Amino acid sequence: MIGFFERGARMLKDENMEKIRQAFLEDGLDPDALRGCVGFSEGITPRKCIAARKSLGWSQVTLAVEAGLVLSTVSRFERGEIKPREATLEKLRATFARAGIDVDGL
Repeated sequence: MIGFFERGARMLKDENMEKIRQAFLEDGLDPDALRGCVGFSEGITPRKCIAARKSLGWSQVTLAVEAGLVLSTVSRFERGEIKPREATLEKLRATFARAGIDVDGL
């Protein structure tokens, strides 16, 4: 049973990763080229947050509710206006992880 669960979780993650890849492409970005950029694999960034959120079909309001944050925090982070505290970033990471997305691995 555990093997089945692990395969199912991996499949969900792969499907979400493809959605994130598509979100990058829709924004005119090459997701493969971004992997080599400084900061791309350094935790959650506004761009990664937006891509992950869009791949789930979530609004900023939905993400804020799911993560237990206020809307202005999500909105200002995605616009690059603030650098959230680590506790806030961890809430975002955990929320995306529950939905099957590893934002740190993007």
